[in-house]
Amino acid sequence: ERIDKLNEIGFVWEPLEAAWQSKYNKLNTFYKRYGHTKIPIPMGGDGDEELYYWCMRQRYSKAKGRSKDHRYDQLKKIN
Repeated sequence: ERIDKLNEIGFVWEPLEAAWQSKYNKLNTFYKRYGHTKIPIPMGGDGDEELYYWCMRQRYSKAKGRSKDHRYDQLKKIN
């Protein structure tokens, strides 16, 4: 019963996964708007600094072999 009530109010069971999905959705929106995923370097409040650094971390994780397969597969679907 408690679990049902928490689900009803939108309780997030996996906050790290939810945060990752939120950034992924932002990247997907960016791609649909601009046709690429190369987020510009934020300068003086221009651009989305948070998304830029998130993308850099995803690329770094992949290069170091630390990227989770299901996340990498999801990112590949954008391009």
